[in-house]
Amino acid sequence: MGDKDVILGTQTYEEKETQWKDGRLRERSSNWQKKNIASHSSATSSISLENNNIVSGNVSSGENLKANNVPWIGSYLPSQLQPYARLARLDMPVGTWSIAMAAAPGNIPDLKFLVLFACWALFLRGAGCSINDFLDRNIDKMVERTKFRPLASGELTPFQGLCFLGFQLLLVAGVGILLRLDNLGWTLGAITLFLVFTYPLMKRITYWPQAYLGLVINFGTLLGWQAVKGTLDLAILLPLYVSGICWTLVYDTIYAHQDKKDDIKAGVKSTALLFGDSTKKWIAGFGFTSIGCLALSGFNANIDK
Repeated sequence: MGDKDVILGTQTYEEKETQWKDGRLRERSSNWQKKNIASHSSATSSISLENNNIVSGNVSSGENLKANNVPWIGSYLPSQLQPYARLARLDMPVGTWSIAMAAAPGNIPDLKFLVLFACWALFLRGAGCSINDFLDRNIDKMVERTKFRPLASGELTPFQGLCFLGFQLLLVAGVGILLRLDNLGWTLGAITLFLVFTYPLMKRITYWPQAYLGLVINFGTLLGWQAVKGTLDLAILLPLYVSGICWTLVYDTIYAHQDKKDDIKAGVKSTALLFGDSTKKWIAGFGFTSIGCLALSGFNANIDK
């Protein structure tokens, strides 16, 4: 008879071992439940405290909560400048499209043009956002996502917004002078400004404001190439431009879906409302077109050599 078969009182060793394991499991389960309840209570208390702070006025506005998503603006800029930074969307990245492609194959792009056009894109995009928020300030008040923007919330007055817009346009003109643009370059720059200033009106008259936005924010592909080369190579630039427009339609249509209910109440239009349940098919088509045109542009530019 082995050790495990020895009778211990009225129970075998195996029965004692099973009871011991069951007891340990029940103890661990009890401890886990206590920790889980404590954690849930702590989280609930934290949420309740945050809600009480908002209701009681300890949090001055929803924008202060939203500013937590823009840590560098809240951390490094004086409080007086923070509304202007948010108005210009300085927390969002910008870039240049065609400077790199204009470089000779095997060579890095001109650093001066990269820096100047990065600044130009930053200032022009800021000006575009400023005029957009100025014209849409009454609409933005009715949209959950935009009601805390500086002009819509009253954090900045319309006059302050216009003054800031003028300041950014001066910076755009200054960068243009530094780039030494020729007549064609200045013409393209003027067209860019026209597109930027008319974009906010499109949502009022067409269901394709996202397409017009694509025309606006990708027009720099033409100006960037022209500034480097002095000419416009449409075999390269036209597919690149169309690719950018299609990509804008992809992400901005997805973006517009979160505002559909508010857009209907505000009386504005979007491709999200136009496409409806067919959105996935549309953006898939735009996505494939964007990739195809981008590949064609690269092929025509001989970037594989």
